Amino acid sequence: MFSASDTLALFDRRDICTLDATVEASKRAYKEAKITVKDIDLVEIHDCFTIAEILGLEDLGFVKR
Repeated sequence: MFSASDTLALFDRRDICTLDATVEASKRAYKEAKITVKDIDLVEIHDCFTIAEILGLEDLGFVKR
């Protein structure tokens, strides 16, 4: 399992529409599993708000920004 962290406050982030920690952890996980996003047929993302699910799909590489 991989984890990464980011700043909590939105105004401290590089981009308020990206969770850099999600991007970094997913890249590490894909590399270790020797797969790419195209190898994944089903994904379930938890969201607290609708926008969080969309951003998660983008950050994990399933859809373009």
